[in-house]
Amino acid sequence: MKNLFLLVSLLLIAFGLKSQELAPASINKSNAIEPNITQNSAKEYGDIIWEEDFNKEKWFSTVKVDGQGYLLDTTASLPVGWTFIDSTNNSYYWHWSDVGPRGVYTGTDAFTPNNGLLDSLPDGTSLDNGFMLLESDYFNTADDGEMVENLVEMNSYFEFGPIDFGDYNAVIFNCKILDRLCCNVNNLVGLYISSDYNPTTNTGNWEVYKLNTHTNAQFTIDKDMHIDVSEAAAGHDNVYFKIGKRLATNFFVIIDDIKFYDSFTDNSEIAYNINNALFYPNPFSGSLNVSNLVNAKQILVSNMLGQILMSIPITKNEININTNNLDKGIYLISIIDCNNSTITKRVVKY
Repeated sequence: MKNLFLLVSLLLIAFGLKSQELAPASINKSNAIEPNITQNSAKEYGDIIWEEDFNKEKWFSTVKVDGQGYLLDTTASLPVGWTFIDSTNNSYYWHWSDVGPRGVYTGTDAFTPNNGLLDSLPDGTSLDNGFMLLESDYFNTADDGEMVENLVEMNSYFEFGPIDFGDYNAVIFNCKILDRLCCNVNNLVGLYISSDYNPTTNTGNWEVYKLNTHTNAQFTIDKDMHIDVSEAAAGHDNVYFKIGKRLATNFFVIIDDIKFYDSFTDNSEIAYNINNALFYPNPFSGSLNVSNLVNAKQILVSNMLGQILMSIPITKNEININTNNLDKGIYLISIIDCNNSTITKRVVKY
């Protein structure tokens, strides 16, 4: 009966896999910063400092027709300030598109764009004029429509800049994003920011912010991403950016409507949402990881009777909980933020 109870519990719990942060080989700093996601939709942002909506008039000349979709035309002239990088040397580049992603596990068939996925992007996304797309699944699809025998992990980026934020004390990054990743637990869709990057020598220090807000093989949770990047960008007049995907082999990433705002019009602080905390693996057998702990101050581990078994102070955005002293069963993990708000998640040890 006890085993049956645990089995049912396991089926009720969503599985999660850790998405650690890694930077591309040319980037010196590899500690990714968890996204500071805005919670209060009633707030309004200040003026738009810079924006890019990937409109067809500007970007169509950068691609070549490939079957029912597109690929980057590496012989074409790119808009000023833009660079595309594929560190795998397989020509697995991001490219402009106005049709959905393809691939053995993504398209309606391996070579037909899945335009239905585009409906998942937030209202107001400028899809009709195009977006940036990385077709990882398509790149790992063989000519016969099956998956290639030796999967290639993506290491592809598009770079833009410099942008002048010298007159701003705060900078908020915003984009529309839809992605699904597989199958490396270290996969990352990242925003890389450098205020001292030298494109001639390809040197500089980069801050890395995570854009993927989901666990392995799932779709994006936050599709209208807002991140406070003030620490990396505000007050600097020569800031470069890269958006890229690393280590994941399959599925796709769509990026559209990139904007940088100044601070909120009412000068209020950004409200951070502890509901974005990630628990993995779940169910677990050894230690339990909890990430996205922005604005959190304490974690409580309780049994199903409400008895507190562990109290852990939070000093960073991600922690590893040693559960060697916990028996198999169901536990409650409570996260308390700096405003004494609490969320509680159910986890299972097997």
